[in-house]
Amino acid sequence: MWDSADAARAGIELGLSTTDLLKISEEELTFITGETEINVGMALLRARGVPVVIVTLGAEGCAYSWGEYTGHVPSVPVKQVDATGAGDAFIGAVLYRLTRETPVALNRHPEEIEDILAFANLVAATVVTRRGAIPAMPTLEEL
Repeated sequence: MWDSADAARAGIELGLSTTDLLKISEEELTFITGETEINVGMALLRARGVPVVIVTLGAEGCAYSWGEYTGHVPSVPVKQVDATGAGDAFIGAVLYRLTRETPVALNRHPEEIEDILAFANLVAATVVTRRGAIPAMPTLEEL
């Protein structure tokens, strides 16, 4: 999409000012912010106007900076077969949980935030135990 890493960062920066919820990986956080310390990187993104930042950490779960709350939600230990689709499954699960209410509200208490993210971690952990992306998506009954 871009001619260089600098052009990519500039393009991403344009979108940050209109982003309500940002899910990125640890590597993407470092790429965008230049920061390897997760909490510092999330704070930098929050300072750029992103109200909710979620950083996926693979088998370690995820870190979040959501409103006034910052924390870590551990993943579910599983034997990984294929990581394809895990990030998509994770954010899909977050959005599923957020859109169960109308209107959608990002203003949440820490217990709700961690419950949403624990669910998303469970979905992503289930996906990595299977091959493929779409075929690996679990049903609610399986979870």
